[in-house]
Amino acid sequence: MRVYLSGAIEAATSQEGEWRNELNLWLKSTLGHDSIDPVKTSQSLIQKENAEGFRKWKTSDPNRFKGFIRKIINQDISAVLDDSDYIICNWTDGVKEGAGTQGELTVAYLHEIPVYLVYQKDISTLSSWIIGCVTEIFPDFESLKIYLTNEFGQ
Repeated sequence: MRVYLSGAIEAATSQEGEWRNELNLWLKSTLGHDSIDPVKTSQSLIQKENAEGFRKWKTSDPNRFKGFIRKIINQDISAVLDDSDYIICNWTDGVKEGAGTQGELTVAYLHEIPVYLVYQKDISTLSSWIIGCVTEIFPDFESLKIYLTNEFGQ
């Protein structure tokens, strides 16, 4: 099984970013599941395309920026649709400043790919659209891990 790890990237704090590494280790050691980390796949694309300074292109070369961002979008959506059995999403404040996570969850919903969302705030503050797109919502990673162990454990 392969899981796509969705969540803030562009506006993520260091705390918001570390969860992928920790969860990847747990998924592999406990369930034997591989994960797709879009931070790492984007980093590979940046290196391959020699685009280390691409964020500056947003103002200095908007067409070049758009072209490169479309490559990242295509890569991420392909990973969700073609390579993932399910998605784990960490919905944090950093997600609200971007749009990729919302897009990934909407595409997953449209294609009936299960989405397990961790939201560590009052659920009444979570977007109705996102609630409609996800399969299950968990208040923390420990609850998610218990669920996944029961669902996929051997």
